[in-house]
Amino acid sequence: MDTGYKLITPDELKENQEADPDYLFDLIVDCSGYPPAIENSVKLLQRGGKLCCFGVAPPHGEIK
Repeated sequence: MDTGYKLITPDELKENQEADPDYLFDLIVDCSGYPPAIENSVKLLQRGGKLCCFGVAPPHGEIK
């Protein structure tokens, strides 16, 4: 689609973060509503970063 953004897999994301602890983001957009993904997203935010959630978590889902 030539958006100018690089898409990476969850495994690549984990590798990048292990290689560089400062591999963090200013903005993360979650469209999954999957609680474990949202929990992990918070860990990937820089100080002052923003998490924008568009996905709806399941009624009994828990985000800790």
